[in-house]
Amino acid sequence: MAFPSFRLVSAGLLLSAAMVLGAAGPKPKPPVKTFDVTGHLAQLSADFRGLVTLSGNRKPSRTITAQADGTFAFRKVPPGTYTVRPRHGKFTFSPAFHSVAITDHDRDHVDFTAHPSGGHPKR
Repeated sequence: MAFPSFRLVSAGLLLSAAMVLGAAGPKPKPPVKTFDVTGHLAQLSADFRGLVTLSGNRKPSRTITAQADGTFAFRKVPPGTYTVRPRHGKFTFSPAFHSVAITDHDRDHVDFTAHPSGGHPKR
């Protein structure tokens, strides 16, 4: 009858070894370092705050409203290649967009200049 208890002890040792090995499994990946993308929409007043969209790098687009002074900031952007595009119903911008490659540092001075659109504003 010693044979069945040997199986029980062996199974217990295997289970203990599996638990220890599982606890020492793959190490967690370090968090991805993120960066900021900042810029300015020049020639806009507080009454005409523009929207700015960050898209690309196979991530969903993010759209924010520029501050009253025209500044904008996308925070916690992972490394990759992005397009930054401003928009406003009464203005066009130069340049129309910026391509931004983020590798290992923040990107600032992603600046645009607003120009009144031709024609009359829509009512």
